[in-house]
Amino acid sequence: MIKHKGEVEYAAYLLASNGEVLLTSEVYSSVDGAIQGIETIKKNVALDNFELVQDKAKRYFYKLKSSANRLLCVGEVYSTKQSCVKSVESVKRFAESAVLSEKIEEDLTIIEYAPNKNVDEKSALKGKWKIVEDDDTGYFCAQLFASNGELLLSSEYVSSEKAAKSSLQNIRKNALAGNFVIDRDKNKNYVFKLRNEKKSILCIGASYKTLAACQKAVDSTYRFCVTAVADKF
Repeated sequence: MIKHKGEVEYAAYLLASNGEVLLTSEVYSSVDGAIQGIETIKKNVALDNFELVQDKAKRYFYKLKSSANRLLCVGEVYSTKQSCVKSVESVKRFAESAVLSEKIEEDLTIIEYAPNKNVDEKSALKGKWKIVEDDDTGYFCAQLFASNGELLLSSEYVSSEKAAKSSLQNIRKNALAGNFVIDRDKNKNYVFKLRNEKKSILCIGASYKTLAACQKAVDSTYRFCVTAVADKF
C-alpha cells in the first residue's frame, strides 16, 4: 500500500493479512519512486538485512538496511524483543507475496516542526558527542548525549571511525538546519525524525504519547546539537 504523507511525500506500507502495519518505508517524492522502493525493500528483506534496535525507553524496533547500509524502512515499536523478532518474521513471510493496492490513501500525518532556536551557547548546559564502537561487529556510530547523560540521537553504524565522524558532522549540520519532522506510528504515538535535504532519514528519536512531548524532545535535541562538545576520539 502507498500513502500520501504530505506535500510531494509518499511512503510504502507493508500490511499483514489482518491489516497490521509491519513496516513503513522512507518517503519518496512520487508514487513511482515508492513503487521502486518496494522492490528494493523486497530484495533486502530476502537478504535478511534487518537490525534490531532498543530505544531509550527500553522498547524495541527494527530497521531494514540496504547492502550499502542505507536505511530503507523502520518497523513499529514493541515492548519486548520477542515481539519485535516476531514482526521481522512476519515481514519475511508477507513481503514477497503481498499485492500492491492500486489505491493511494491519504495519510497526511507528517508534521514539519521548526525547533526553538533561541539558545544561549554561553549559559546553556553542554551535551556531548561520542563515537561508539560495537563490540560484536567492530562498527562505529556517532551518538549525542544530553548534559544528564540521556541518549538523544544515534547515527547508523558504519565500518570505520572516520565514517562515524563524518556522520556526526552530517547529523549536526541537518539538526542545526532544523530538518526535523514528526510522524505517528500505528499506536498513535509521536516520533521525530531528522532528515537530510533529500528527505532521507538520518536519525530516529524515541516515541512519545503527546505531540507536545515530542516537540519538546526536538527542542532539546536541537539545543544540545548547538552546545555539545566532542568527546576525545
